[in-house]
Amino acid sequence: MGEADDLFTAAGGALEQGALETAERLYRQLLERQPAHAAAWRALAALLGDTDRPQAAAAAAAEAGRQEALPLVEAAQAFLAQGLPAKALPLLQRVLLLDPGSERGLRLAADAERASGGYEAALAHYRRLLALRPANPLARAGSALFAGEPPAPRTPGLVLPSCFLRWRDWLPAARRDEVFDYALAHAADMAEATVWQPDGYKAMAEVRRAAVLYEPAPILEWFEPLLRDCLPEVCPWLGLPAFEAGRLELQLTFHGDGGFYERHRDTGWPEAPAEETDSRRVSFVAYFARQPRRFRGGELMLYDTNPVTGRSTLDGTLVEPEDNSVVFFHSATLHAVRPIRLAGSDPGDGRITLNGWIHDARGRAPDYKGLAGR
Repeated sequence: MGEADDLFTAAGGALEQGALETAERLYRQLLERQPAHAAAWRALAALLGDTDRPQAAAAAAAEAGRQEALPLVEAAQAFLAQGLPAKALPLLQRVLLLDPGSERGLRLAADAERASGGYEAALAHYRRLLALRPANPLARAGSALFAGEPPAPRTPGLVLPSCFLRWRDWLPAARRDEVFDYALAHAADMAEATVWQPDGYKAMAEVRRAAVLYEPAPILEWFEPLLRDCLPEVCPWLGLPAFEAGRLELQLTFHGDGGFYERHRDTGWPEAPAEETDSRRVSFVAYFARQPRRFRGGELMLYDTNPVTGRSTLDGTLVEPEDNSVVFFHSATLHAVRPIRLAGSDPGDGRITLNGWIHDARGRAPDYKGLAGR
């Protein structure tokens, strides 16, 4: 056995013989040499409680909890790095039982919850973190985002949850039905979805699998004014400076069984600047589906993106494809559509969206570094 094991055994023996002062001295000697020894902290906490020192016992028990939580935090973070929030969540729940004030545990638990669509739980974790660290930019940003409040000022260069705005029951029932029925009636007119490349738009089934109808005129006629009217309200919630709306692109998109869209952003920046896409400012996705929903998957994943470099992490926020809901987000946000599985073969059971982009009329690339400091 090592020295720490010897001391722990000796302290336990002293306890059995009723030599409490000796046991305490040995536990403290051990902890001076090995402060992360959780079992020694637990034993010391029990001893202090037995000798009527409740405050010291509580402090030792809290330290034991912190030390016991550390390996669980590491394991949870590894699962999140692999994009497995469902495996991280039980570990993080245990972490916060052991160490309720763990800032790292709260942050990771919020990450795991929002990546699973648990907005209320994520908000609770961000608020607890905010109570511990009122100036913490992540706590402020996360609390505002999931409380449905305008974004807090952002720290330049700091990767925070990407802003988005979601409205439920967005369209009147008649308009919602009009879009859904139009999509089914024109399914045969849809073309294979393409992906922008430096040498033009191309169908790339390994990146995107969907069917698209471009600029559906009967819908565009009333849908475009609706979006333009929303813009003054949407921009502040996304942390975007006001801009003059220019061209609007609209697609009616159908994702059937096996449909998906790999991680991408709706502007060419920064990997492949393109005059055609760099003036996009606001992306939108409006969802339409039979109720109850007859497909699995199809969630929108909005990844946390550094607004200065444009690079993202694997952390992100999951948005469910709820019928008659709409989500707005900054066009530079990296995002993906998760794979879809249909229960049957009816195309009407799939994921139908009206999606597209509102351009800046000035047609210039946005000031990303300026946006980072907002």
